[in-house]
Amino acid sequence: MSHRGNRYATVPDYLGVANDNICVIVQIESLKAVDAIDEILAVDGIDAVFVGPSDLAAAHGQIGNPNYPDVQRSIPSWKKSARRSKPRCRA
Repeated sequence: MSHRGNRYATVPDYLGVANDNICVIVQIESLKAVDAIDEILAVDGIDAVFVGPSDLAAAHGQIGNPNYPDVQRSIPSWKKSARRSKPRCRA
């Protein structure tokens, strides 16, 4: 396998060790994802969560307004979910 991730096949045993060096980050960008955050974070293998306030604002019909009150009100909720999830998953 030759690609940039293994320096075009020059990294010894790349396929044997790659998974140990990968971080899986999910991005929450929709109202549906905010509502399902506990279920999303329960998926095995997720290392971190990123929430896109601008994307959430757009989902509320408030393009370019991440300070929209509904977006700001959702922040404590998803942070609490992230902190309560697996030890490695943080907001």
